[in-house]
Amino acid sequence: DNGLTNFHFEIAADLIGEEELAIFEKMRPGLIQLEIGLQSVNPETIHEIRRTMDVDQVKKRMLKIHSFHNIHQHLDLIAGLPYEDYASFCHSFDEAYEMLPDQLQLGFLKVLKGSYMAETVKEYELQYRESEPYEVLSTKWLSYDEILILKKVEEMVELYYNSSQFTLVLAYVVSLYNRPYDFYHELGEYYEKEGLLGLGLKREKKYTVLRDFFRERFSLSDFSPELFDDLLTLDYYLRENVRNRPDWSKKQKIEKELYQSFFINGGNGDVSITYEGYDSKAAEHGMHIEAIRGDTYQWLEKNGLVRAEGKGKQEVKERVYVLFDYGNRDPLSNDATVYYLMNL
Repeated sequence: DNGLTNFHFEIAADLIGEEELAIFEKMRPGLIQLEIGLQSVNPETIHEIRRTMDVDQVKKRMLKIHSFHNIHQHLDLIAGLPYEDYASFCHSFDEAYEMLPDQLQLGFLKVLKGSYMAETVKEYELQYRESEPYEVLSTKWLSYDEILILKKVEEMVELYYNSSQFTLVLAYVVSLYNRPYDFYHELGEYYEKEGLLGLGLKREKKYTVLRDFFRERFSLSDFSPELFDDLLTLDYYLRENVRNRPDWSKKQKIEKELYQSFFINGGNGDVSITYEGYDSKAAEHGMHIEAIRGDTYQWLEKNGLVRAEGKGKQEVKERVYVLFDYGNRDPLSNDATVYYLMNL
């Protein structure tokens, strides 16, 4: 470990033992990353593609590694495999999602010349592109229309899950559905209806579209728009020190005097941000403070999503202030370090 190099391993997660886990837990964040080729959780499919895998053990190991918060995990699913129909693939997606990978790669079967799949074209009734990337278009079990649906789901997963820019709000919105797949399916249909598929939307626009979708999809009795907006705002500022406020949050929720006083005084009773040669203007430029509702903080805490420095020990008040420190970022997610200020 030279402090910089990242080592990438393709692994069978169900073969990881307690000895390896003990080593993993002590590793520098970002030293290694793991790619797990789950492909499917359908036993017939796994057998047919000549693999042996204990799916329950894969999930158990991935969740354990996830709890260490120091290793990026990439999980692969493949649509178009034998014996995997649409319902089966949706189930595989849900199972994979619950393994909490940092990236969920939804790929499509490629029928390459000389491969085993090329030998089964007639048996599996494979229709596929005859030029690169040779992706499957339909199978004996999966129709072309279903492939098109999964293509939309793939785009939504890339935009919202794999970008790691919507972590908190996704934890909330997915909980409103019976299964994770249904959310990404519905969002993909909304993107198509609005003519947004494949447009390469800017970051803020993706936030706005998600917000518009939920206000159209759910009644106020079915979800909390205030909680949604707070989580969306936290996600927005976790990654970037953006000076222009987003469209859905035009009003500054923290009084200007409080904001400036915090930096002039080098912090408060919750956290000190002073250092040798401290410059309040430089500190203010490299940090940001947002106000959220106390109810939002309690929701985050209840769902195990309060991972921060200076976690408040006091009674949660009606308003909680969140300090984002962009000079100290998570080496895996690149998110700013967060401090919760109960007494600003």
